[in-house]
Amino acid sequence: MSLVSDGTATVALLGRSRGTLRVEGTADLDPVTNPALDLRMTAAGFQGVSRRDLTARLGGAFTLSGTYQNPVVSGDLRVDEGTLVIEEVERSAEVVDLSDPAFFDVVDTTLVEPILRERENPFLRNLRVDVDVLVERDTWLRSRDMNVEMGGELLITYDRPSGELVLVGQLNPIRGNYRAFGRTFQVRQGRVEFVGTPGLDPNLAIEAVTRLRTQEGEPLTIVATVTGTLSSPRVTLTSDAQPPIAQSDLASYLLFGRPSYALGSGESSVLQGQSALLGAAQEVGGSLFLGAAATQLGNVAQDVGLDYFAVTQGPGSVGNVTGFGGTLAATQVEAGKYISEDVFLALLLRPLSNVGSTAQDQFAGFRLEWRVADAWTVEGFVEERFARRPAAGFGNFEFDTPRIFGFFLRRDWGY
Repeated sequence: MSLVSDGTATVALLGRSRGTLRVEGTADLDPVTNPALDLRMTAAGFQGVSRRDLTARLGGAFTLSGTYQNPVVSGDLRVDEGTLVIEEVERSAEVVDLSDPAFFDVVDTTLVEPILRERENPFLRNLRVDVDVLVERDTWLRSRDMNVEMGGELLITYDRPSGELVLVGQLNPIRGNYRAFGRTFQVRQGRVEFVGTPGLDPNLAIEAVTRLRTQEGEPLTIVATVTGTLSSPRVTLTSDAQPPIAQSDLASYLLFGRPSYALGSGESSVLQGQSALLGAAQEVGGSLFLGAAATQLGNVAQDVGLDYFAVTQGPGSVGNVTGFGGTLAATQVEAGKYISEDVFLALLLRPLSNVGSTAQDQFAGFRLEWRVADAWTVEGFVEERFARRPAAGFGNFEFDTPRIFGFFLRRDWGY
């Protein structure tokens, strides 16, 4: 920083936090208590936010203008990597604002007011922000039940004097999972839409799917549609079965592997009904155990640097194995990480495949995704034959192939 004779300071700074933040420009020090600012900032992978509820590495260019007492931030930002933790956002909303007048109604202000006057900063108190934000891959929306990678564009405005944070735009899921009824649903499509309502409570429209086999061995695909808002989500269940299956029966299939009307026992089959209910209770215990375990393991996975973690049951598991041991044996773990900015690698494992009566290979496959351009992604995978439903290939013939090799070229577009 250098000072010239007319009272203008020339600023040239470089900050580092994982990435870099370069600041260049001038500050007019007349008056020195409220200098006029004309600063240009360029970020490259800079850790701009690191809080319990939000972390973000930023790129792009923006300006800081106005004065020290009335600053304005504007420009174009890019989120290269980030995480929004829903539970922490909710906790932050409950934190008492010490500058709130209502606070003084119940607190003796004799000692508090001098402290508040010293901590008040006119720069932060009057800050206004108006930025366009491009949300890149490796940005995650996480909660106890949700772990979804998002991408899209947002317009963010923030007026600190009024306390209003307004977001306009849409984020689309790239991959992820949603846990409900003790099962893990894989996110298939959807959107998170910010409509300009003050606060951080977007509208949700997300579809997630899980595939299972009933106790009769029939395949069943169940879709969970998450609607409502981030603070008050609603889940509805549908399936691909014809005629349609009621939601209560779908929930029963998720927990027990059979419809709700089959859960009761008649007078003529009390013993049989008791035995069946015991087996069902074991399956429910397994599903709920896996749901709780998936939540805890997901937290550990994030701590050790994994970007994606999911615990599901392998294809055909419910029809082939029974009881708690069988549920564990069919458990499939998927762990993924960005090995570079545009390359994502996921491994599929069955760590408990030796539990129960059926022995399976512990290595279930892997998937590699490479974004070759903004709208184009190449995906290659090695998975078990029935892990997906291939449109063409060896699955159409009578070949005994435990795994298949696949290749996809995808293009994304918006309208």
